[in-house]
This record gives sequence, C-alpha cells and structure tokens, in this order.
Amino acid sequence: MKLPTFLILGAQKSGTTTLHAALELHPQVFTARPKELSFFNKEENFQKGIEWYARFFENWENEKVAGEGTPSYLWDGRVPPRIKNYLPHAKFIVMLRNPVTRAYSAYWYAYIGGGETLPFEKALEMEPQRAKLGDSIRGFSSYVDRGHYVDQLKRYFSLFDRRQFLILIFEEYVQNPRKSLKQVCDFLDVDCDEDFLIRAVNVKQNTSRVPRSRLVHKSVPFLLRHFHFFGRVVRYANLKPGKYPPMKEETRQKLRQIFRAEIEELEELLGRDLSLWKN
Repeated sequence: MKLPTFLILGAQKSGTTTLHAALELHPQVFTARPKELSFFNKEENFQKGIEWYARFFENWENEKVAGEGTPSYLWDGRVPPRIKNYLPHAKFIVMLRNPVTRAYSAYWYAYIGGGETLPFEKALEMEPQRAKLGDSIRGFSSYVDRGHYVDQLKRYFSLFDRRQFLILIFEEYVQNPRKSLKQVCDFLDVDCDEDFLIRAVNVKQNTSRVPRSRLVHKSVPFLLRHFHFFGRVVRYANLKPGKYPPMKEETRQKLRQIFRAEIEELEELLGRDLSLWKN
C-alpha cells in the first residue's frame, strides 16, 4: 500500500495551492489529484479507511517522494493524532500568512463561493455563534480562529519531531519564490535545478475574482438550491478577475489587536522574526 511521504498541512488561503501546483512540475515529486484529499479531516472520507486514501497514490512509481495538500489539516484538531497513526514519519510543510490578511482573503473566498452572505464585519461578530452550528458552517466562517497558529502548531509539535516540519511564510514566498522553493526541495531531499525553478516560480493559482453584479451574486444561492447546474453557470459567468475592496481600516486595526499577542507568541515558538506582519 502506497502512502504519502509528505503533507502540505495549511494554512487555508496562504499559498498552499500555488505551492502544490509548483511541486507538480517537479519530476521527482508525485502529487495526488485532486490536491485536497481531505482524508484526515472529513469524517465521511476517514471512515472509508486507509485503503481508500492509498488509491490516490497507486500511480506513484518512479518519483522520489509523494504528497498531498489539504489546508484544513493544520486547523482541525482531530487530524494530528490520525496522521500520527498512519504517517508517523511523514514530512510536513506549513505555509503561514499574516492572520489579518488571511482572514479577509478567506472571507472573500467564502463570499465568492456562495457560502458567505454577511458583510465582513458582521461575519467576524457572528463567528463565535456560528462555530456552534456544525462543521460545515464552522469550516468556512472561522476567519479569526484559523489564524490562531500557535495552538495549531503545538498540537503537531506534541506528537512529531520538530525536524519533520518546514514552516514557510506566505509573504516571503511571494517576495522570493526561488528561495522558498529551494527550501522546499532541500527539505524533501529532491533536486532543485534551474529548469524546475524557472517553471515553478511562474505558477500562480487562486487568483482573486469578484462579482460583476452583487445583485446577481446574492441571488445565486437560491438558484443553486433550485437549479443546481444553472446556478453554477450563473455564478461563474458573473465573476471577473479583480481585487477585493480594501478592508476598512477600523476593522484592520481591530484584527491587528486581536492577533498581536498571537504573533509574538508565534515568533517565540518558531524562533523567527515576523515583523512583516506587524506593519
């Protein structure tokens, strides 16, 4: 039975899809498809058993390493002991993003996807109450909770050797993808030649999209419920490439205050300077 040698654990909206797509270009790396297998975090998948999970790696033959990336693995507290049971010697790549901008990006991802209907400020206010309404709602609406990286990492560090982890910073990856990709290759013990780097640094995934018409966008959940295929067609046709509206400065300052102590604790835990998140 073939099982992965590495996992991209998360965090959500922190560049994991881009990294996974870059690794797909490496001749010594086998990457599962789809990218997010969600085996360890989705109960309906986990109950299918490890044999079901192994099927996604059946075509792994000559590549030196194999892996998959599911961003919720980092956040979901059920996951670390499950991975420990099946993949005790795996390597783990974690990509962390400024929790303030991560929260806003996650909000827009949920809004564009049709799950989120509230304004960002109201969604932040309602997050504690929504967390009690079940896994599906908690999963997309945990904008603040997913940014509490310290507790998430400590759950893993309590079970695995720290040498099994590579912690990357999203903003550093964006600024210097060559450097980050070299770190990944060294960590996975695969070659990092110029041909791979040239192709990999140009990979970009999950470019932002915004609704052409907010009125049409708000009607889509109804269409999806009643006319599934037609609703999806309308939703995608109504999207265009573009930047999200800027976050309100008052909201930004509120989130900075929420995460200030978290970032300082994370600096101590990782032994690295995260000043780029404080400005």
